[in-house]
Amino acid sequence: MLYFLGVDGGGTRSTAAVCDESGKTVARYEGGALNYTVIGLDIARDNLRALLLPALSDPAFTVSAAALCLAALNDRATHEETRRICGGILPDIPVLMHSDVYAALCAVSVGGAAAAAICGTGSMAAGREEDGTSLYAGGWGPLIGDEGSGYRISLDAVRAAVRGEEGSGAPTMLTQALLGHFELKTVSDCIPLFYSPSFDHSSLASFCPAVFHCADSGDDVARAIIEDALSSFADTVGVVLKRLPKGTPLGLWGGLFQNREDYRRRFARLISARFPFTNTDLLSVPPCVGAARAAYAYYKESGRNGSVQR
Repeated sequence: MLYFLGVDGGGTRSTAAVCDESGKTVARYEGGALNYTVIGLDIARDNLRALLLPALSDPAFTVSAAALCLAALNDRATHEETRRICGGILPDIPVLMHSDVYAALCAVSVGGAAAAAICGTGSMAAGREEDGTSLYAGGWGPLIGDEGSGYRISLDAVRAAVRGEEGSGAPTMLTQALLGHFELKTVSDCIPLFYSPSFDHSSLASFCPAVFHCADSGDDVARAIIEDALSSFADTVGVVLKRLPKGTPLGLWGGLFQNREDYRRRFARLISARFPFTNTDLLSVPPCVGAARAAYAYYKESGRNGSVQR
């Protein structure tokens, strides 16, 4: 029996799965972030090594190929990029390194047209045409992108909270929520906290549940922020769906879609209104399993030609 390793490397945490050639998942693992553009290459490699060690040392199976699908990438990595991340960590086996949304696409289906939308700390959409051509939208990161994500909702909410406090914006429950969540005495305390080198986008994204609580409690400002987030990300995903055959399935994944059923359902309704033949739902298997499927396909395609040397 052959076994294949798939990794879904996120900006906050990562998951890995080992599947056999029949597609059955035989092991699952969790680890730290692998977005090396944010945390640095050395930390990402340390996290990758820790994530993969149990799988690579398990006597019950030997991995024949691997697919690492990382939030740091928008497309397939070059051989040199793959060596830079994986060299010395994975054994000399075929290794495919691609984006995290590629793993989600493979969780929808390994072949044929498919679309996926990831919405967690960050966001991105991707599609695959019938001939295998990849399409992407979003994925521009926290400074210029991440529409609809936990980070973007939190950032807009913090801005609204500050403006509400100083009087340049509408009063909002978000101001007190901001103080309570980050344990601040005054809004002015945001400055040393948010501009600290140790404060990153995932730390800010932790404010997102409080924004939903304010919206659920009737705060109009929080509600407007969430509505804008939904619409903005639907615009992003629509860029991909417009270029795919009518009725292409759309798989959803990421912390917001997995943990906020109301957000997921409202997003699905938006997509349905714009693309009435599109079936939109959570992925039936996690992206790490999709990555393992991709590893199997890559193994059949490349044999040992895609191996990464130690």
